[in-house]
Amino acid sequence: MPTLIVGGRNSGKTTKCIRLAAEHNAYIVCRTHQEASRIAAYATKLDLHIPFPLSYDEFIQGQFCRKGINGFVIDNVDDLVSYLSRGVEIVAMSIYGGIPCNTVRPAAWESPETKSDV
Repeated sequence: MPTLIVGGRNSGKTTKCIRLAAEHNAYIVCRTHQEASRIAAYATKLDLHIPFPLSYDEFIQGQFCRKGINGFVIDNVDDLVSYLSRGVEIVAMSIYGGIPCNTVRPAAWESPETKSDV
């Protein structure tokens, strides 16, 4: 069952993504390789082991090892959809209602020292 993480900027969404990726041995997918490096460093600071995150381009091109990987955690999925549209405005998006989702609203801010349950 996928988890939908909802929150504004600096609300802890990426921290929650890191925790889920560590729990499920999943790749985090993010905009750029630079952001992937930042996320990997933050995971280390949180003392969590995750596969090195993928940029959108790496994800789209399938540049990942499938063996032992249990899934993907898409950080800011709205940005990924916008990236795929190549700058053309996204007027609306829908999500299939038949897919059960857990909706998580992270704490306002979670420091590396905060180790709340996933």
